[in-house]
Amino acid sequence: MTNGPVGVNVRRATVADAAALTRLRGSMFEAMGVTVGGENAEWRKRSRVRAEALPRPGRSLSA
Repeated sequence: MTNGPVGVNVRRATVADAAALTRLRGSMFEAMGVTVGGENAEWRKRSRVRAEALPRPGRSLSA
């Protein structure tokens, strides 16, 4: 996909993006005033594990 800003290639997330997606979720929640806890917070662990388990060969992860 190339429908993003000039010079930015938009693509679907893959299992390799699980940690980055979890960090971005944390940033989003913090911006909304939600206390998210540290890097070892349980929700972060579950988020990474779930993101890593969802994709199947040939499929991508929705973010």
